[in-house]
Amino acid sequence: MRRNTIAISGTIGVEKHEIIGRLMDEVALNLKYPVSTTSRAPRVGELNGINYNFITPDEFRRKILDESFVEYEEVFKDHFYGTEISEFEKPDNNFIFEITPEKMNCIKQRFGASILTIFISPISLEKLRERLSLREADSNTEIESRIIKAKQDLSYAKYSDLVIYNPLDGSKKYIDEILNAAHDFLFKDNSVILEDEIEGINVIGKTILEIEKLAQFSAEGKYLFRGVTALFKCKDTREHQGQRISPDAHTISSGYLIRLVENDNLTDEAAISYLMLLLTEARRQFPSQYVGSDLEVLSDIQHNGGATCLIDFSKNILTSLWFACQDNFDKTGFLYIMDIQKALGKGTLVEIEYDEDRSIDTLLKELQGRDLQNSSPHFYLWYPKAINNRIVRQDSVFILGLNTMVADNDAIKVIPIHVTAKKKIKNALEQYFNISESTIYNDPVGFAMANAKLKPIHNKTI
Repeated sequence: MRRNTIAISGTIGVEKHEIIGRLMDEVALNLKYPVSTTSRAPRVGELNGINYNFITPDEFRRKILDESFVEYEEVFKDHFYGTEISEFEKPDNNFIFEITPEKMNCIKQRFGASILTIFISPISLEKLRERLSLREADSNTEIESRIIKAKQDLSYAKYSDLVIYNPLDGSKKYIDEILNAAHDFLFKDNSVILEDEIEGINVIGKTILEIEKLAQFSAEGKYLFRGVTALFKCKDTREHQGQRISPDAHTISSGYLIRLVENDNLTDEAAISYLMLLLTEARRQFPSQYVGSDLEVLSDIQHNGGATCLIDFSKNILTSLWFACQDNFDKTGFLYIMDIQKALGKGTLVEIEYDEDRSIDTLLKELQGRDLQNSSPHFYLWYPKAINNRIVRQDSVFILGLNTMVADNDAIKVIPIHVTAKKKIKNALEQYFNISESTIYNDPVGFAMANAKLKPIHNKTI
């Protein structure tokens, strides 16, 4: 099955490579540059399948006859370069690549609705001439030759889905247009997108209807929710069910795993040792505050910003929506929906009692044994008592274990929240449901956070 593809084209001097790099840096878009095929010999340090797919000139010609290429050219005798169709049929990624303007229409016809073609044009040829002159690398004759070529390239812009004008003045605002177009294209069928005319409390009603459609809730289902404002690369690349975790996968990591990765010390033994030391130090410094079980102490540390083995979920979809939309308004947010019954049915999720008092090392070593027996990560599901205000206000439920969770279609569904919808949803939640930073973090520390020096001033805050 072919994934979606973005093709970037344009004239010389319009920052096409920078644009492609910026789009590939947007982790949520999950874009990969296809590996090109060439008939030239590998250079020193080049690896087959990584830098290029290296084949002989005769093999390349056979592939041309078999119509195996999306596009190709012979740079000089027996030196071919091209991109094979098979590159775009690899699973788990969307794709982005650069094409020459004259191939725009051909590519569009071949890929149809699964490709977005974007042509980058200079704001004017005069501005382009100025930019080329500033390089001081070309003579006036060479510059004029490039301008003539740019005029020819501009004649192909009409075949693209979208023409974006680079002002060539150093500003990067035009890239936002490209990012929005990429988000619209890649998430058009599977994300929460709100029409411009949707306003007020209808924003939440429409959002919930969209989520319900995408998540396909069952009437008998029991669900937990988690919202994140953006997707970041997973640094825990240990094996998961026999395969290494892709850095671009939708993963949910607890804070202590992230902390251990940063210190290059990610092992089960280091994780358990870290938690035991954390608990010992917390009880030593705050003996009157931390008198409960290990889980109770860790949950309080967690909700005050500490890195523990607990992963926050919520029984409240609106609270989780607020977390998905609270900031990073230029990035896609995500709502993770865990189907508890499916997760328990798979046997990898184990519910423990609300008053569980076993030590954390005992609990995690038990999970470690389950992991080794079944060759897959296991997690505990824990509904805590009303330990602090935040747990109550956020309807918190915790998942804990020794591993990073990897979202899948069976137990955890991923619902993207489009960049254009995030601010609308956040504002509606604050206005109509009283869900905001000051109410989500309903304690003195949260109040101080909501009124920090870089925070905007709202009447509801103070």
